[in-house]
Amino acid sequence: MVDVADGQAVAYCVGGLVLDVPAKSIPALVDWTLKEARLGQPKLSGPGKDADPLIVLTEAACERYGLPVALTEEERLAGRIPEGHKASSN
Repeated sequence: MVDVADGQAVAYCVGGLVLDVPAKSIPALVDWTLKEARLGQPKLSGPGKDADPLIVLTEAACERYGLPVALTEEERLAGRIPEGHKASSN
């Protein structure tokens, strides 16, 4: 989880690891997560591939990176499979 307090972004990771986040943009955050912090999970088997990390942003982190803190109902529903579609679980 990435949070911002007193202007400093911090990543709270599995196992209690806390890292300072130098990234100032979403692309830089993704790059830092994959290349510098090397977060994620190792592959489960020999022919598999490493799992990408999941980045969760608090409201303060969303504001820092220029993302909306809340979505409108239209934005929240955009791209969803319609109810009753054969691929939905309903």
